[in-house]
Amino acid sequence: MKTRLLVVGWDAADWGLVHPLLDAGKLPNLLRLVETGGAGTLTGLIPATVPIVWTSLATGRFPEHHRVLAEFERRPDRGGVQEIGRRSWRAPSFWEMLSAAGLDTAIVNWPATSPADLWPCIVIDDSFATPHARDFETWALAPHCVSPPSWRADMTDLRVHPREIAISDLAGLVPRAAEIDPRSDSRLARLAVSLARTASFHAAATHLAESASWDVLAVRYTLLADAASDIAAKPRGADLNAEHFAGVIEAVYRFFDSMLGRLLTLAGAGTRVLLIAPFTQPPAAASGADPFFSRRGQGMIIAAGPGCVPDAIVQGSTIYDVCPTILGSFGLAAESDGRALPGIFASATQDLRSMALPPAKEEPREDPAGPLFALGYLETFNAGETLAIAKAQTTAAMNLADSFLARGEWRKAAASYEAVLLRQPDDYDANVKLCHALLQIPDVEAARPIAETVLAMAPNLPWGDLLLAIVLILEGQTARAEDHMRRARQLGADVRGIALRIGWVNLLIDRASDSEAAFREALAKDHGSAEAHTGLGIALAAQDRNEEAEQTLKRAIALEFHNPLAHLYLGQMLAQGDNDSEALKVLRTALAQAPQSAEAKSALAGIERKLAGEMIKQAAAKRGASRTV
Repeated sequence: MKTRLLVVGWDAADWGLVHPLLDAGKLPNLLRLVETGGAGTLTGLIPATVPIVWTSLATGRFPEHHRVLAEFERRPDRGGVQEIGRRSWRAPSFWEMLSAAGLDTAIVNWPATSPADLWPCIVIDDSFATPHARDFETWALAPHCVSPPSWRADMTDLRVHPREIAISDLAGLVPRAAEIDPRSDSRLARLAVSLARTASFHAAATHLAESASWDVLAVRYTLLADAASDIAAKPRGADLNAEHFAGVIEAVYRFFDSMLGRLLTLAGAGTRVLLIAPFTQPPAAASGADPFFSRRGQGMIIAAGPGCVPDAIVQGSTIYDVCPTILGSFGLAAESDGRALPGIFASATQDLRSMALPPAKEEPREDPAGPLFALGYLETFNAGETLAIAKAQTTAAMNLADSFLARGEWRKAAASYEAVLLRQPDDYDANVKLCHALLQIPDVEAARPIAETVLAMAPNLPWGDLLLAIVLILEGQTARAEDHMRRARQLGADVRGIALRIGWVNLLIDRASDSEAAFREALAKDHGSAEAHTGLGIALAAQDRNEEAEQTLKRAIALEFHNPLAHLYLGQMLAQGDNDSEALKVLRTALAQAPQSAEAKSALAGIERKLAGEMIKQAAAKRGASRTV
C-alpha cells in the first residue's frame, strides 16, 4: 500500500497560543501528531502578505521567481484590477510537480489558484466559498472555481451560505452570542461569513478525502486570521461586548482541532500528515512608524505518520523548505530556493530522483485590449480604474523590493525601490528603504540626497535623522552625526525598532557598550527578535565577553536559522577558540546563506589553510617516525 500525504494549513496559527492549549489537553488531535512525530518553528518571509507567503511555500521559490507579488493584479483587458490568480504564477507548485510524476493530487482553498481549471489536478480554488447572492437558493457556483468539472455537482451542495449560520452555530465561538445586538455590533455577522467559508472548504476537503482517489490532499483553513480581523472591527464608541469575544481565538483553535480529527479519520492511519502554519499578515499601509524589518514571523510545522522521525525537533525550517520536503517524501527533487528538511521524513533527503519541471505557463504578451486602444477607446477606462492599476503595480514592485531587502540583496533592492519611486516619488517608506539599501552597498554618495529627502519629508519622524547620521559617519564626520543621532533617539522614543537601528549605528562607530545597551533595550520590547540577539552577540564579542557572545549568537540562530551574520560571527569566535571543526561547519552555513560574503569566504579559507597545514605537519611527522624505525 503506497503512502499518502495530507497537508493541512492553518493560516495565522502560532506556538505561543498552541502550547498552553496542548498542555491543557484542549487540542487532543494536534497533541497526537506532536507526540508521535516531529515539530518545530517555520521561519516566515518578508513581506508576509498571504498570497506571497503561500505561493512561496507551494513553489519553494523566492518571490522574484514565482511572481505572485500582491493581493491584486491588472486585469487582462486593462480595465481595472482583479484578485491575483493562477495566471501570475511563473514557478510550478508542488501539486503540479507531483501530478507530472504520476501522483493524484487535490488542493482546497490555496490562495491565488483561481481559476481552478488551469491546474492539472483536483482544485477547489479560494473563490469557491465567496457568496455572490443573498441566499443559498440564488447562489450559483462560480464558473471556474472547481476542477475538473465532474466535481461541480457534488461541490455545489457542500457550500454554506452565511445566512445559514444561526446564532446557535456562532455560540460555539461566542457562547453569549444571543446577548449581542447585531444592529449595533457587526462582528457577529462578520464571524458568520468567516465561519461559513471555513465550513464550506472543510466540507469540500472531507468529501474529497472520502470520495476522491488521491496521493496528496492539501487544504488550507483561514478562520483564525479571519476571526482576528472580525474581532478587530470594533463598533464605534464604547465596546460593550468586549468580554463576549474574549474567548473566540481559543474556540477557533479547538474548532480547528476537531476538523483536523475528522480529516485524520478519513485519511486513515497509514497517511502521513504535514501541518503547516506560516506567519502571514494583511498588507499594511505605509506609515513610517517602522519601515525596517525588526523580525520575521515564526510559524509552525508538524509532521507525523509512516516514515516520520518520532520526537524530532525541526530546526531552521523556512517557508521555502516546505515544497522540497513534500517532494522529498515521495523520493523526488526539483530546483528550489529551499531544502528537503532532514528532520521530518526519514527518507526526505535520501536517494532523491531529480525531476524536470513543468514549463511555466506564460500568458500571451499581446494585449487583448490592444485593438480597442488602437481605435481610440482609452477614455473608456475611468480614473478610478487607472488609480487601482497603478496601486496594484506599485504594491507588487514594493513587495518585490522588500523581499530583496530582507534577504540582503542590496543592489537588487535598491534598483527595485528606485522603480517604485519612479511611479510614486513621495512614497516615504520606499525612500527610507532605498537609502538603507544604498548604505549597505555602500554607496554613500547616492545615499546622501535620499537621506536628506527623507528628513525633509517627515522631520518629526526619526528615520531621516538616523539615515543622515549614518551618511555622516561613513563620510568621516562623526561629530556632526552626533546631533542627528541624539535627535533620532528623542523622536523615536516610542517607535518600535528605533533602538535596534541605533544599536547597529553604535557598532559602526565602535561604541560596543552603547550598542549593547541599545540592543538590550530592543530585546526588552521584543525578546524574540533574532536581529537584536545577533547585534547583541556582536557587541559582546567586541568587548571580549566571548562566552556571553557565543550563547547570544546561538540564541539568534535558534530563533532564525537563516541568519548569515550570526553564523559568520559565531564561526569566527569558534575559530578563535581553536574549535576549528565546529567553526568550519558554522562558516560553511554562513557562506551557503550569503554566497557573496567576502568575510565568510575569507574566514572559511583561513580555517581550511590552517587545517591543511596541520595535516601536512602530521603527515611529515609520520614520515619522520617511519624513517627512524
